[in-house]
Amino acid sequence: MIFLLALLCVAAADLTLPIEYSLDDWQTSATLGNIVVREAYNGNFTGTFKPSLESNVLGNALQNAPKSIYRIRTQQPEVTASSSAKPCALLDAKLVHSFWVSLDQSGKFVQSLTVFPDTAFATGDTSCKLQPKSSLAGIVQIVGTEQLKSPDTQSFIEKMEKERRARQHGAETDNRSFLAKYWMYIVPVVIFMAISSMGQQQEGGAQ
Repeated sequence: MIFLLALLCVAAADLTLPIEYSLDDWQTSATLGNIVVREAYNGNFTGTFKPSLESNVLGNALQNAPKSIYRIRTQQPEVTASSSAKPCALLDAKLVHSFWVSLDQSGKFVQSLTVFPDTAFATGDTSCKLQPKSSLAGIVQIVGTEQLKSPDTQSFIEKMEKERRARQHGAETDNRSFLAKYWMYIVPVVIFMAISSMGQQQEGGAQ
């Protein structure tokens, strides 16, 4: 039992990502907290956000800059990953952040960092004021490169070509619908486009 616990401790490795924020396009910045990424012995990654800033400090700063862009970033040697959100949307979400962190295959370097106000906590209040019972917090989603592969369009094309040749040679026709036959190719494309669209919308909203 002791050996197993020791093995788990050795296998698990922490990656700490300091998170800064700015409301004036990085003319000034302050520490928001840390995202701690842990790799378990089975190779899976989990992330937690540990704030180092008082909730009222961030809330007041956001209230005082409603038309600014709330920017965050994390910096590693030769790598900077950043994202942005609207102050009023974050105030409406009671300061609860949703972080998406993309890591390289080694799990040691950040490829991208995206932040969204967590809509699960949104009140619908558009007054851009700090909501009662607001608390600086964050939910972290870790995305590895192996989890976000490009759609397998080549296999899709090859399968369609194979069916075309089969029909030309009088083979039995597959009467299933297009979606039923090719769902395993369509679903990854939809997921890939949805994630890409979220990133583009986030960048567009920051302009």
